[in-house]
Amino acid sequence: MRRKVKLMAAAVVLLLFTGCSVSVLKQEEGRDLEFTVVSRSELPEEVEAVLDEKLGSSFQTACQYGDSLYLLCGYPMQSAGDYSIRVNRLAATEDAIYFQAELVSEGNSQAGETESQESRTAPWIAVKTEYLDLPVIFEP
Repeated sequence: MRRKVKLMAAAVVLLLFTGCSVSVLKQEEGRDLEFTVVSRSELPEEVEAVLDEKLGSSFQTACQYGDSLYLLCGYPMQSAGDYSIRVNRLAATEDAIYFQAELVSEGNSQAGETESQESRTAPWIAVKTEYLDLPVIFEP
């Protein structure tokens, strides 16, 4: 029994002298940022051009324009139905801005309907918030 205690004490001392340490990482909550969902007609031309380039594919991007930050999020073409995009998180820490959004189906698509190009939609959202000189992290 004494031998086990001595071995454990020696191991602890060895860890202390070799510079090993244990650190606990915690996810920072940060402060919530106020934002506005912006329609296409309210987007600056430069930001609208970025949206047009990416529309129809899965994308997440940030664009600064003046003292505003625009966060654009889009999804690939979807079959007919009612879709919306919900912003789950927009927060800033001292190191980054965190943005999380998800595609939500309202479940109103009609099964058995012949799908045409007109019955498909490319859901997207544009969020406007204050510009902070921080990287944007798009969370899944």
